[in-house]
Amino acid sequence: MFKSGLAALIIVLLANAEAQFGVGPPFGVGPQFGVGPPFGSRPPAGFGLPSLHGDGFPGPHPRPHPFPNPRPLPPPRPLRPPRPLPPQPPQFSSLRLCTTTQLEQDKCLYALDIAGNNSIDLKLECVQTDSFDDCLQAVQTKEADLVVADEHEYLKARSADLVPLLYAHETLTSYYIAVAPKNITLLELSNATLDVNAMDERAFHAAALFNLHRGHDLCDQAAEGDVTIQIIDSADYDPTDDELLICADGSVLYAGDYDYSECNIDAGLELGIFAPRPYDTNRSFTRLLQNVFDTLINSLGQESEVWNFFSDFQGTSDVIFKNDTSGFSLIPVNRNGVTEQKFTSLHCDQVSLDH
Repeated sequence: MFKSGLAALIIVLLANAEAQFGVGPPFGVGPQFGVGPPFGSRPPAGFGLPSLHGDGFPGPHPRPHPFPNPRPLPPPRPLRPPRPLPPQPPQFSSLRLCTTTQLEQDKCLYALDIAGNNSIDLKLECVQTDSFDDCLQAVQTKEADLVVADEHEYLKARSADLVPLLYAHETLTSYYIAVAPKNITLLELSNATLDVNAMDERAFHAAALFNLHRGHDLCDQAAEGDVTIQIIDSADYDPTDDELLICADGSVLYAGDYDYSECNIDAGLELGIFAPRPYDTNRSFTRLLQNVFDTLINSLGQESEVWNFFSDFQGTSDVIFKNDTSGFSLIPVNRNGVTEQKFTSLHCDQVSLDH
């Protein structure tokens, strides 16, 4: 009985030791027998106990970092500053027309009064100066938006970096024509003397164009022949059977076939409405520009029952625009193919010439 109890106690003690220290050497093997570690001490790693690490406690090893010395992360890229918005084009509620004389200013202001008293929405203002050159400066310094230029003022306006945005079309009632004897020969045509009133601007332009077409030096109009060709206004012409008309294209018309609109040598340019160059791409500006001059034509034009802007003013004709103005367009009418460049050549490229 005592032996069986002792055996049971030994088995319990061995079980507790095994639970605490793991599986050890067989019973009876120990320091007291000269084999193995001292009783109660831990066997070395791999001798039945898990290896120790870190703070000496058993457990799984941590995995080593795949890169012992990892590179530091690069700093974040700075954010790009937002792109600045493009400058917005100026907006316009009305346009300022520059005038060059007191008479023009008075007519411009009178038109605004008439429009205001008749509920006509004319988005126009009047800016007065003393000359065309002063108007150019006013437009350049943004004191005005528009200036009206005649054929001799185109080059000055362009030199000031202005561009024509509208052209004033005219309904001509008469034309300048070239009248020659019916029996004129080609040689006589080439050498004929021109009978022209050089003080008449339109007549001068017509004569210059005629000389250009017959191959003459425009800067030396000294041709003198036995035959004379008249450069006259068709309104002053009384046709006869022994004369013919010479057209700008070199063709001729005989008595009874005259259509002066088809056979003439007019060479002038239309009046142009000029504005600063950046405004020609500003839709707000160009739409308002067309609106203003459409209103002038439709509400204060030739058919208006209120007042005709394109009529004599204070006893003077062609104030600001020609009396025979019939409309405005983005595209000019080049009479007989006379462009700005060709018109300049008619004056030997000299802007200072009177005509």
